[in-house]
Amino acid sequence: MRLLSAILLVLVWSGAFLATHLPKMPSVVPSSDKTLHFLGFMVLAGVLGLFLAVRRQFAFRWLAAMLAVLAVYAAFDELTQMLVPNRHADWRDWVADMNGAAIGTALVGGLWWAWSNRGK
Repeated sequence: MRLLSAILLVLVWSGAFLATHLPKMPSVVPSSDKTLHFLGFMVLAGVLGLFLAVRRQFAFRWLAAMLAVLAVYAAFDELTQMLVPNRHADWRDWVADMNGAAIGTALVGGLWWAWSNRGK
């Protein structure tokens, strides 16, 4: 499970990076750009939480660290998009990223709490 969680984290994170650093193409699925940012970072927070949990290194203090790492990555992601044709940095995208990361982190914390208190 440790290896699978590491592979999943690498695939999801690199997939997210590639998706935001390819030149913008017309969308085939009608959706809000902010919704995609929100969902992407919610999933990324979940996969990062899983990665930590299967190593038994997860603790509630890690929730703040997860949010900090995702905040820095979201800013890096937005700023480096300026280097890609037809892309630009948008602080509102960063806010959507952080909202998704916060909800994902809260879900991870809730699931971890429920798992650690099962049977009590």
